[in-house]
Amino acid sequence: MKRIKSNHLWRRGATLLLAMLMLFTCVGSALPAFAEEAAGNTATVDSGDPVLADSSASGDSTGDTGTDLPDDPQRPTLPSGEDISEEAPPADESDGETVPPADSDSSEDPAAPDSGDSIPDESESEPAEQPGEGDADLPEDEQPSGEEPDPDEDEEIPENEPEDEPFEALVILDPENGAAVQAGVGEEVTFKAPVSREDVAVAYQWQRFQKPAAGSVQTEALYDYAEGETTEYWYALDDMREAEALAMNPDMLWPGIEMYYATVAALDEIGADSSDVSIAWKTPNFALEGYTISAAETESGIEVYADKDDERHVAHLNENSEWEFGEAEEKPETTGAWLNIEGANGPEYAFTVEERDYDASFRCEVTVLDEVYLEQCLSILEEQGIELTEEQRAAEQKLYSVVMSVENGKEEALPEDEPMTFSMARSMLRAAASGKPQLSADAQWIEGLDGNYQYITKDTYDRVSEWLAKGEITETQAARYWTYLRPNGYTGSTVANVLDENGKPTGTTRQYQGFDLTDGMLEVNSEWYGKTVYFRVAGSGGTGTAITIPAYTELETDENGNYIEGASGTKYKKAITFLNPYVPDAKSMYQAFLNVTAADGWLLEQDASGNPTGATKDMHIQTYIVDCDSFNADPQRYMVDAEGNYRMDSVGWGVCVSEEPDLSGKAYWVLKDYLANGYGFLAGHDTMYAYPGAYYDAFGADLDESTIDPNDGTTWYYDINSWLPGTVGYTRDGRQSNTRGGHFYMNQLMGSNKGNVYSNMEAIIEKQRRKVMKT
Repeated sequence: MKRIKSNHLWRRGATLLLAMLMLFTCVGSALPAFAEEAAGNTATVDSGDPVLADSSASGDSTGDTGTDLPDDPQRPTLPSGEDISEEAPPADESDGETVPPADSDSSEDPAAPDSGDSIPDESESEPAEQPGEGDADLPEDEQPSGEEPDPDEDEEIPENEPEDEPFEALVILDPENGAAVQAGVGEEVTFKAPVSREDVAVAYQWQRFQKPAAGSVQTEALYDYAEGETTEYWYALDDMREAEALAMNPDMLWPGIEMYYATVAALDEIGADSSDVSIAWKTPNFALEGYTISAAETESGIEVYADKDDERHVAHLNENSEWEFGEAEEKPETTGAWLNIEGANGPEYAFTVEERDYDASFRCEVTVLDEVYLEQCLSILEEQGIELTEEQRAAEQKLYSVVMSVENGKEEALPEDEPMTFSMARSMLRAAASGKPQLSADAQWIEGLDGNYQYITKDTYDRVSEWLAKGEITETQAARYWTYLRPNGYTGSTVANVLDENGKPTGTTRQYQGFDLTDGMLEVNSEWYGKTVYFRVAGSGGTGTAITIPAYTELETDENGNYIEGASGTKYKKAITFLNPYVPDAKSMYQAFLNVTAADGWLLEQDASGNPTGATKDMHIQTYIVDCDSFNADPQRYMVDAEGNYRMDSVGWGVCVSEEPDLSGKAYWVLKDYLANGYGFLAGHDTMYAYPGAYYDAFGADLDESTIDPNDGTTWYYDINSWLPGTVGYTRDGRQSNTRGGHFYMNQLMGSNKGNVYSNMEAIIEKQRRKVMKT
């Protein structure tokens, strides 16, 4: 890679940022929808495996929410991955990345995959054929001779020739009892995957995906290594396995024992047998070298991994039943695989719940066996001038049900109920001594904090105290109004009340992510201007330290560094919180470029030419990132604190490269309220109006906003690589829709402007519809 001179780095970074925001998404020529979508369509037509949806996005994870899933095609493609559309991009450019579901440590129910699949729209009804169309199919003596046909003249239909019935695509219907079922260990659960047509021959195969272990990093040595001694695995007994030796002497140690315990923990986490673990001789001590040790079930059996950054070492059992790690390889985007469940070959699958089932997902793979049905599909393609090779014709065509899961329904204990930890006690002692939280001189930060603190505004505290005194809420509900920063920051989450329009608990709970501090400082929330905020150590009583935030702010200080109160109406901030729901295939471009123009969030000073000098300004941007599927499933988890205030100053959606997701209904309504309250928002043009991104362009009518479901957390992607009829939009969990194939909700959020891309889209759709009707 060519080195960039330091005096051009700033210009290059700024230019690249603008260029990325102007990228048009790679697009292929998507086949139009040929068939009406059956009610409750949740299936995908594919020869590969759809990726598991992030079913715990709105759950109660208290740890890292990143979990990789099988990197399978999301769109209807051929088994070989070959694309039959000449204009479609290569599979490696259009296939989507997997979305990491939250690694649930808490006990609140994770959100089930959304079962909705499309928005009802009047444009789905079939408009009447326009006069003059179809002349090419008339006999020679009936061809028109330059004269326009009478629009009122009906086309004659032979008496003995029946009209063709519309083609009905085969789909898997939504399970009646929902995709997520609550059940305890030992209870029986039945999942169902009925198909829409009984006359089409199919074969069923239920599959299971076991969530890979999150793994752990060993930071302390258990064995007393001498200076300069290698930490490689060196178990010295030839006639006794490790487990047997430890049974005799639990305190026994040997060089590399950290790898032994890390491997045992990884196998235990996925419910695999760890009773006779042995590690190959001279295995590097990945555990002490900062690698995460984890395990997963794969098609070839159980594997153990040592991961660090983008590097992975994979271990398999060798001929001596020892875990032997291979050479370094690039860490894949996904880990684990969908495995067939032996004997589960019907439309229903019943089983008794075990503990490990809570970390598993289930789906039904339906293989189409009906040759007549497949020939109907092929004839529709032929009408479009698409010819398949023999290999493509011979490939099995499969549909996948919505991903299903089992939840235990237990509720997590609140942090207030946890025992006082040493870290909390230390924070209380330090605060009592001299380190009480305080407002910074420029009124931009709350200083003197750590992750053990929590806060609440005085206004909310007074209301909650009154409700509690009247017996209208419980003490537990009152405690949940305090927002907990969390020692592990943004990677952890905490339970909060779901509030009604009056700010009172509804009786249900939700999750919110923690906060990342900058040198012990928290940004002043935009909701705090003119208010008093209480800060206290979690687990302590009372209101703690009261800090009053000025109503108006200027970005200036006097000669002594003290804040200068601004004129009425000014509310300037130079400590900004920014949330980026990113698209997995592009990752967080905003964070990437801020890493060029800022140092640990602090913006860099510039010289007269606009190049960074290396010095930092007193302006800071704290960037939080979340994948778009998780954000769509539960936007308030990342945007709203415990008492219901927005915590982000700005939200930036995208940017997109190859994948084109839309906002969910839930995200649409949250963002609409967020923007109405004056907060910032960034979005690239390709997430609003690219291709058939505007609803009007796709259907020739404005979207009815009342059809947007505020409880729908589904992320729909635009499908550019399908070959079977009836597919336009797709989701990570395998659903398809011919009414959710664009950026319809983002377009609505930004303000619909009729026909902004394809003014003739209505005519194109009508032309394609007539071709289908002729079949």
